[in-house]
Amino acid sequence: MNSKYNGSMGFQRLIKEIKRDVGGPPGPDSVSSANIINRTIISADIALATIDISNLSASCISSLSGGGGGGGLTANSVNSSHIQDGTILGSDIANNTITYKNLIPFGNIRIINGSSTEVEFNYELYVFNTITQDYDFLAYATRLKRYNSFSHFYQADFNTNMKLIIMTFSGWPSVDVDEFSINQGAETVDIDGNELIFKIGNSSLYQNIEIDVSVVI
Repeated sequence: MNSKYNGSMGFQRLIKEIKRDVGGPPGPDSVSSANIINRTIISADIALATIDISNLSASCISSLSGGGGGGGLTANSVNSSHIQDGTILGSDIANNTITYKNLIPFGNIRIINGSSTEVEFNYELYVFNTITQDYDFLAYATRLKRYNSFSHFYQADFNTNMKLIIMTFSGWPSVDVDEFSINQGAETVDIDGNELIFKIGNSSLYQNIEIDVSVVI
């Protein structure tokens, strides 16, 4: 007898082969690659989630990841949710592809007391929040004297609305805005008494905004 049939394990192997040869169903572990017709395994024969990376060849992995000229990922199939935070490098970005429209403008807002008489005022600055559809507090200043100015750093999208509210300094008579003058970096949206709504222009990424306020008692 063939040596592969020696012993109890060999006898079990012989029984399996006899069953197979006489048309019986194959027993456990009795079918190998040699018994399978080439290219006859189809997707329906493979249980879900049973093939892992150890079963794939290097060329197959390269193809799946888009390398080696394989099909890879389809166009526009990767978005921010697929990218690990903090992994995009400068070498990943093509030259001359990022413009000022991709960046958030920043700069300083300078408020000037340009009143014709000696008068002081307080003010508050707000920036519009597109998510809450309301204004968020940005900065506050008190006792801005005639011909003096205060500056505040900001960072917001182009064409974002901001609000400037002029208020009376405690202990002074009530002040009223005589004129708002935007000298640079922004455009007037609306004026309502002591309240100015303006928006950031889009002439450059670094935007210095300068607003001259004249008040009267």
